[in-house]
Amino acid sequence: EQKASLRKEGLVIMNYVPNNAFTVAIPESFDKTKLRKMDVRSIVDLTPVQKTNNKLLADVPSYAKKVKGYTDITLQYYSNLPLEKILSSLKGIQVIGNKKFNHTLELRVKSEEILSIAAKPFVTYIGLCSAPSTPDDTRGRSLHRNNMIDNDYASGLHYDGSGVVIGLADDG
Repeated sequence: EQKASLRKEGLVIMNYVPNNAFTVAIPESFDKTKLRKMDVRSIVDLTPVQKTNNKLLADVPSYAKKVKGYTDITLQYYSNLPLEKILSSLKGIQVIGNKKFNHTLELRVKSEEILSIAAKPFVTYIGLCSAPSTPDDTRGRSLHRNNMIDNDYASGLHYDGSGVVIGLADDG
């Protein structure tokens, strides 16, 4: 009911923030005095530190520092903004990847510029780039921790998987 009235007034509810809070896009032309009538308790601007993964603020893992003086990050932006505007605001920053489906960009940035990028209004979160994948298991037989299917016992079932095709992404 409250969310419907917010939408009716032109506010865009972006996402839920625990506990009982929401990220909301407020148009510049919106009369903010209306918020009192809607039982809005507070409006908070997130600081760059609040929008940044703690590991980027302290000891950055080596896999995120492929180029000296630079850090590879994942930047998440608000879904209601056009990507072209975001990219133009990031001129001079190397874009490594673009995942439109979840509104994230993979960037290579100067390490000292992370917080200034987080301060941009379109940034919802800055995190580490993905760690390199590593195989979780090299022997499919041990993956299940069940050796009754194909075991070395004379009374075992001796199913070896012949004729079966399975797709498994086990690289982290």
